[in-house]
Amino acid sequence: MVEAWVETLGWLLPALALWVAFAIVSGAMGAVKGRPGLGSLLGLLLGPVGLAITLLMRGTLRECPYCSGLIPRVAPACSHCGKHLRG
Repeated sequence: MVEAWVETLGWLLPALALWVAFAIVSGAMGAVKGRPGLGSLLGLLLGPVGLAITLLMRGTLRECPYCSGLIPRVAPACSHCGKHLRG
């Protein structure tokens, strides 16, 4: 009985560690795109599929063409330099 439990833990712990690694990497990729919570959640729930979805996700941030600061995609003006981005 104990041997069966130890044998189960032999493959379960590395699989669990890999699944948590998918959540961490997905969270990091989501943070780059402005959505760290969603990336972590997708990685935790879906594992490698969640990582793929996070990599394909469109980010919510863009770079200001004037000062290169990161701003929300829908912002009418840059919060760093104050330049208007839409006419």
